[in-house]
Amino acid sequence: MPRRGRRKKLIALGRTWAEGGQGGKNELDADLAVLGIQLDARHTEPEKTELWAEHIEAFELFAACSSQWRIVAGMGGAFYQGLDAAALAATMDMLGIEQGHRRERLQQVRQIESGALEVLNKK
Repeated sequence: MPRRGRRKKLIALGRTWAEGGQGGKNELDADLAVLGIQLDARHTEPEKTELWAEHIEAFELFAACSSQWRIVAGMGGAFYQGLDAAALAATMDMLGIEQGHRRERLQQVRQIESGALEVLNKK
């Protein structure tokens, strides 16, 4: 699969993680119900997200760091900036990720993170 396709899969994985695996459909259904709109079944199917074998190590790293978010809080509420880079590096050590794979894993985690941030920072 082209590099762009892999990136999209990783971003979708991050969105799914942040939505609690629900695919974002519960919020849509609630909004539509307020308006008295009901979609037929083909429009209410949750978005399917796949975890490819080549992304397992990156997702394990992301999940292990999922409590290490940098958050800024102010008058406008909380804003997720991203995962703590030092925590990512330390977790790579603990998980035994080889030096030769760390750059690629970091890039993959950043893509998963970008999908999660889309959801976490939705107002």
